[in-house]
Amino acid sequence: MALGSSSFLFVDRRFLEIISANSYLKNLIETVMKKLLIVLLMAISVNALAQGKQNDTKSNGKAKTEVKVKSKQESVQSVYKFLKEAGVYYIATIDGDRPQLRPFGSLNIYDGELEIQTGHVKNVDHQIQKNPNVCIVALKGHDWIRIDATLKEDTRIKAKEAMLETMPQLKSMYKADDANTAVYMLTKVQAKNMTTGEVYEW
Repeated sequence: MALGSSSFLFVDRRFLEIISANSYLKNLIETVMKKLLIVLLMAISVNALAQGKQNDTKSNGKAKTEVKVKSKQESVQSVYKFLKEAGVYYIATIDGDRPQLRPFGSLNIYDGELEIQTGHVKNVDHQIQKNPNVCIVALKGHDWIRIDATLKEDTRIKAKEAMLETMPQLKSMYKADDANTAVYMLTKVQAKNMTTGEVYEW
């Protein structure tokens, strides 16, 4: 015999009447419902906290975590690529007790070393000779990199030739075997992409 909707309503009413008549059962059900509500609220809170932490680790879609590139070769290539794509980088030196800053463009990798070029007659070279510790900054779109390094002169003719071949526009002012051309390799490098957090050291 099939039960209609009225039968279900009758069962529901009888069930409520039983609960109302039994105080113990009524209290038990209320306790269970409260505990279920508490568990539900805790689950919602945990999910909200997790979502908030995930959002805090991101800015403009990029993670702010610091990632260290392990090998020297990979670090050199990464810094070279950034500076090359930037086109112009700025190198800061010390002149007595005052900082000096100017744009540079010369750049090459020779024998696994990242190198720059200038002229011995320039003030920047005189400053490097007195204090070879420099800071280099470059900007590429919204990304920027900061490089702390100690410059060491590379006096090899082959290194100078390689620089001039890479930067042929310098050939009108410099020659590999003249007394003016100065090539410096970056040593004791501590560099960081300040946007992505990537760190490069060698």
